[in-house]
Amino acid sequence: MTTTVLDSSFFHVCFQELWGLAESIKKKCSDVFSDCPVPTDGGYIKVDPALHSTIASLLAEAANLKKMLAIPEKAGFKETSEQFAFRTERTTLLNEALQFPPLVEVSRVETRNSVEHFDQYLDRASLSLKRSESTESGMALYNMVLSSWSVFDKKSFPLKVYVADERKYFNLELVADLNALHAECTDLIARIRAIGAFK
Repeated sequence: MTTTVLDSSFFHVCFQELWGLAESIKKKCSDVFSDCPVPTDGGYIKVDPALHSTIASLLAEAANLKKMLAIPEKAGFKETSEQFAFRTERTTLLNEALQFPPLVEVSRVETRNSVEHFDQYLDRASLSLKRSESTESGMALYNMVLSSWSVFDKKSFPLKVYVADERKYFNLELVADLNALHAECTDLIARIRAIGAFK
């Protein structure tokens, strides 16, 4: 006898997991915004490893949130046909219940991947730079927080850089919009509450 998602004793846990991830991402984004205010006068540059750790953590959670809601196109490695069918049904039902528009920023996992596999991405950038014929001077910025790009008067190559006035995190040529992540998670939390998932 085939077991459906609605027969599962754990389907409600999916909503709790989504809520927990969204709440955590939202809080961490808010913490970043609070720790990196936009000055009304002047600007700043700082090195803050703890803040970068927070950003890496929220990006990893966003990737997990995406996996919870992404309707799969094919079975994963070592996933049985029964497991694949169950996962497809689960993600479809979650999306139908939440009536959620596409998670645009949450679905962009490239920046998270570039942080998790930073050494590999750095190797590629090094080789690309070596092959480049450009003679334009610039500087590499690593593990920094800037109030704005305007604090530098020359071209900068970002390696894990957060820019406060844009609320964006730059790593190599990839960008994560923390403001958009915060908004999407806020909306998701409201939708979970609206359907009474915790009643």
